[in-house]
Amino acid sequence: MESRDHIIDQLSHDKLGQLCELSRIISGSRELERVQSAILVGAMALCEADYGSIQLFERDGAGAVHLDRWEGSLEGDVALRCDSLVAPWVAGHGVPLRCDDLSTDPRFAGTSGRMEQPTAVLAVPILHSHELIGVLILGRPTARPFDDEAEKWIIIVAELASSVIFSIRHLRLITEENRRLKGMLAHGGELGGIIGRSPAWHQVCTVLRNVSPSEARVLLLGESGTGKEMCARAVHDLSARRDGPFVAVNCAAMPEQLAESELFGYVRGSFTGATADRHGLSKEADGGTLFLDEVGSASSQVQSSLLRAIQEGEIRPVGSTVPQKVDVRLICATSCNLEEMVEKGTFRKDLYFRINVVALSLPPLRERHEDISLLAHEFLGRYASRNTRQLKGIAPAALVALEGYEWPGNVRELENAIEHAVLFTPPESEYVPVTALPARVISGTGSDPIPADHDGLGLDRMLSLYEREIVKSALVRCAWNQSETARLLGVSEKRIRNRIKEFDLKSERDHAASGG
Repeated sequence: MESRDHIIDQLSHDKLGQLCELSRIISGSRELERVQSAILVGAMALCEADYGSIQLFERDGAGAVHLDRWEGSLEGDVALRCDSLVAPWVAGHGVPLRCDDLSTDPRFAGTSGRMEQPTAVLAVPILHSHELIGVLILGRPTARPFDDEAEKWIIIVAELASSVIFSIRHLRLITEENRRLKGMLAHGGELGGIIGRSPAWHQVCTVLRNVSPSEARVLLLGESGTGKEMCARAVHDLSARRDGPFVAVNCAAMPEQLAESELFGYVRGSFTGATADRHGLSKEADGGTLFLDEVGSASSQVQSSLLRAIQEGEIRPVGSTVPQKVDVRLICATSCNLEEMVEKGTFRKDLYFRINVVALSLPPLRERHEDISLLAHEFLGRYASRNTRQLKGIAPAALVALEGYEWPGNVRELENAIEHAVLFTPPESEYVPVTALPARVISGTGSDPIPADHDGLGLDRMLSLYEREIVKSALVRCAWNQSETARLLGVSEKRIRNRIKEFDLKSERDHAASGG
């Protein structure tokens, strides 16, 4: 970003020339901070102000966000007090503000945080297509109040700034969308954060795309941690209900005696503590999607109420005799075998066939070998950013350990392992080393390769035990090809031969030949 003096040097002394130079500077930039600085410095020069401030407004999920920047001679607390008075007034009225002394102006009489230092102020709204995107504020001592000419110049600058700021923001949105779409193509078409390029996962994505635009109920099957809720969200996001609510409920986490009231609501007086009517989660999902995770854990009473809701499109709150219409798309998930539960009588057969319009089995991570590295690097970027770490990637030996592990906890366990690795990677390392991974992953067995009674082993012995497991895992992956194993681990083939001899490593074929 250029300094104030450097920007001033680019502006000629003639005011029309100054405006042309300002237009050239900001029109050629795609960096919002640089544009803000140039606008402030240019406006201050044109209007001969001692202080300048620009407040830009954006919106996120939580509402308005203020992006502030200021230049000039006012002290920080005085500048903040000036902006806190002027910006809301200009934004609220939508017209320029010019006053000879902000500290005595009657428009701010009785205002909290009133200015004590005499300050002449000139401020204008920054508008684009009649929408407020910011406020530009100038200030100087009261001995030199702003005149009509200064007001004209600042209005011109604000108009010039609005088109440039809007263009930068629009370009940023396009760039982010382009990056997202490129990521989808690179990852074989991810859906709502779902990443994978393995054949098994490609089939999952194909089914999700086909079923999402419909209103069909979906039953997601799979082990814990395979991404059932993420798939349910993808179905919702790709459906016509995407603008409606997505409400996720873990049936296994709800106490049986409260499950029905949580799902379907209750009326005042229906039980002790029910002091007012309350909508249930089903009603909250009205117009959107209701996701019931671990539906196999639902009680028989909840199953009956759920069946009635599906058949009749209405629910009945606890204690009420008046049904309520609800419009939800139902997606269920379970890690249980519902067919076995139906046979045993623990899950209603009629409900099973109601929720099982489209059944989709999610493969465990051990059947998605091609996705492990892809997912690991995705999680690495996420947690390195959260922990302000500059990590370039994962060391080859660490990747071998990740790909050689069975992942009983599936994608969720992999994510936790990468977060652990980021926290334990040495500050000087650019790549995640194998030693930063959880011990169970390094060993490849789900348990620590170091004996429980490890007193007296010493660091060298413990590292040797870890190295044995890493070399063995790499040999298995490379079908015991020593040169390929050496290339994978980034070491010499001689070192691999030495480690095979030192650790007495044998393939299954060698074991069979020796009778071991």
